[in-house]
Amino acid sequence: MAAGDRWARTEPPTEKRKKKAREDGQVARSPDVGAWAVMLAGSLLAPFILSEARVRVLGITSNVIRVASHPTSAGALDVVGSALGQFLSYVAVIGGAFVAIALAVGVLQVGRSFSVKAARPRFSRVNPVTGLKSRFSTQTLWELVKQVLKLAILGMLGFFSLHSLMLTVASKSPVTLAPLLDYAGSSILGFVRTAAVLGIALGAVDYGIQRHRHNQSLKMTKQEVRDEHRQHTGDPHMRAHMRRRQYSIARSRTIASVRTADVVVTNPTHVAVALQYDPARANAPRLVAKGTDFLAQRMKEEAARCGIPLVEDPPLARYLHATCEVDDVVPEEIYLAVAQLLAFVYRMPKSLRGVGVRSRPHSAVPKTGEAGYSRAGRRRRGARDVA
Repeated sequence: MAAGDRWARTEPPTEKRKKKAREDGQVARSPDVGAWAVMLAGSLLAPFILSEARVRVLGITSNVIRVASHPTSAGALDVVGSALGQFLSYVAVIGGAFVAIALAVGVLQVGRSFSVKAARPRFSRVNPVTGLKSRFSTQTLWELVKQVLKLAILGMLGFFSLHSLMLTVASKSPVTLAPLLDYAGSSILGFVRTAAVLGIALGAVDYGIQRHRHNQSLKMTKQEVRDEHRQHTGDPHMRAHMRRRQYSIARSRTIASVRTADVVVTNPTHVAVALQYDPARANAPRLVAKGTDFLAQRMKEEAARCGIPLVEDPPLARYLHATCEVDDVVPEEIYLAVAQLLAFVYRMPKSLRGVGVRSRPHSAVPKTGEAGYSRAGRRRRGARDVA
């Protein structure tokens, strides 16, 4: 990563970028933690492993002695098969335990992440220019420091363990070989356990550094964040076009619904609502279309073109527009006002219903927001209460 590019990457990685990195096998991990954890587990399980091995070897030896006293081909084959089966089962159990430990440590570091992309051959790895650059990177320097630290730790522990063993043997009177071997074995196991604990600690530090480097490599520039957001939500111009298209479709449906209305109630200039009374569909009049400003003007023009009565009643028009949605029946609290409106329309001669805009005394309706709100208003209040 170039210096300028590194300084420009100031934004934390998005979830999409993290997911893609995991799919590509780019995760933070330290192989030393798993190796040293297996070694520590092996040193702790060594007494049990050796004890079980001793029992199995003695059993195989007794079978060999038994068959050797009365040698037969069948007996020899039985001994060989039994010994081979015990050996394979023993190795499988121990190997399985170590593999399980290594997998558990890996899962603790990277989670349940598996990617075949990381195992694919990359020709960029054999690029000599890239190879020379990687030789002089901070990652290479840290790897060198890590190897030196591991050698120093192992060297010091080995020296002190061997020095302590030599002093202990030299300070005692001559002893048999068995106690000496027991003491040497316990000293070696102590050395391995101490080295493993220190190695795990060093691996934990390495994991922290690798995680920090990984997070830094995933950081994004502000432009990359904007581009990803645009890809996720869509181009703003396209969204605006879709909104205009949706509004156009909704307007067309509204205009088409006006043709089925019995009356259009106006504000008279800013609001228009279309009512239809069909006893076969509902017991009360139903709002089939509504609109404001330009759409209200188009509704009035379409009503005039289709010969549908236009009635000016600002309180009733505003109340219906505020409290009813399309296809809602009118609220119970304004049944009387709507009935009077329809009676006014039906008293007109059919030949004159679509001529001009009719005026009548304003209807008495509740204020929007009072207790007698419409069904649509009650739905909206209920939705807010649930939220």
